[in-house]
Amino acid sequence: MFDTILHTLEITFYVFLVFLPIIIFIQLLIRLKNKFYDLKAWEFELGQETVLYEIKSPKEIFKTPEAMEIVLSSLVQTGGEGNWFSKSWSGKSRAKYSLEIASIDGNVRFYILTRKSLSKLVESAFYAQYPTIEMNQVPDYTKYFSYEKEAAGGFFGFEAKLNKPDPLPIKTYKKFGLDKPGLKAEEVIDPISYFIETLGNIGEGENFWMQIVIKAQKKDYLKEKPFWKRIFGIGKDEYYDWKDIAKEEIEKIKEDLMEENADGIKFQKVSTDREKEVISSIIDNINKPSYWTGVRIIYFSEDGKFDAGNINPTLAFFQPLTSIDFNNLGYGFHTGFDYTWQDPSGKRTEELRRTMFGDFKRRKFFEASNQEKKVWQHNGKRYNTFVMSTEELATIFHPPTATTATPTFERIDSKKGEAPMNLPI
Repeated sequence: MFDTILHTLEITFYVFLVFLPIIIFIQLLIRLKNKFYDLKAWEFELGQETVLYEIKSPKEIFKTPEAMEIVLSSLVQTGGEGNWFSKSWSGKSRAKYSLEIASIDGNVRFYILTRKSLSKLVESAFYAQYPTIEMNQVPDYTKYFSYEKEAAGGFFGFEAKLNKPDPLPIKTYKKFGLDKPGLKAEEVIDPISYFIETLGNIGEGENFWMQIVIKAQKKDYLKEKPFWKRIFGIGKDEYYDWKDIAKEEIEKIKEDLMEENADGIKFQKVSTDREKEVISSIIDNINKPSYWTGVRIIYFSEDGKFDAGNINPTLAFFQPLTSIDFNNLGYGFHTGFDYTWQDPSGKRTEELRRTMFGDFKRRKFFEASNQEKKVWQHNGKRYNTFVMSTEELATIFHPPTATTATPTFERIDSKKGEAPMNLPI
């Protein structure tokens, strides 16, 4: 018996040795192919002229985040990639936007970056819902900063991640009652007020930046292949969208309600209001336009200005949206290691910080060869990306209501008005 097992193991070992060079060669080809696709995609991105708009809100704005949800729905662009050849060999990709809030020396500004070819679409979408705002094309503020100089005093950053499956929404503005028109000022609870207060509570020489890079979601979750197919690079890639994931999550909720009686017959308990609300929220969420999303936050300062006390507020940036029943935005990859032995020299930490700073400036979050969910790893360049609906995105990025009173958040003094119709020509 022992001899038979030993003989089997010996044969298995020799077979493995025979196929090992083939496996290594195939994996090398796959990695080279993916790297080529990524380089072509980056080359295409570099060829796209972009514009950055600063969004200035008037003092008397009372629009709810629902207006921003309509804006984001208007900006959905699923085209632009062409067929598989133009996508792979020419690097064509869907348009992406970067929604940004930047605090420089405590002065808070709102921005949106887009391809120049879509600038008129962006202007129309915003002015249709926010006719009193100002949208000015401005130079890219990140170009005036370099890691070597401005981050010399200290640097911390992280990329957010969803703690539960994507179809389960975060606590959105509707849970705060902001979908109800005609609210009095004292009745408005705007979750973005905490974001702005955190960003505005820094001093001279400090910088606190957040970016939300988005591109329209299509059917591009990659279905997991069996191990042997992944190793040998065979089999056609199968893609699906978050509606398929939503069905699985709803089934899990229903399965948790199943009980078995004394006769061994399974039956489903009556759903409580809590479970009904969760299922209803999932269905509502997946029926809205959606975006692949990457959220990155960095805090850095000039030499001698770094305040370690700002790290905790950075990590707790999305704390006002925390909910037991719904999804939560936590922090995924961050620029540090948990244990000293992981990076005794500090070189790996330095490289991670430099990479994140560069990725922020390039608004980089998506790679051409991997459209499925990705997770940052300390030894690689993969990203925390997930899908969010327009309602979720509008919750974490929208022109603040008039109730937001952070002193360092600049507002324009007067709203725009159309010229009278009877002016002489």
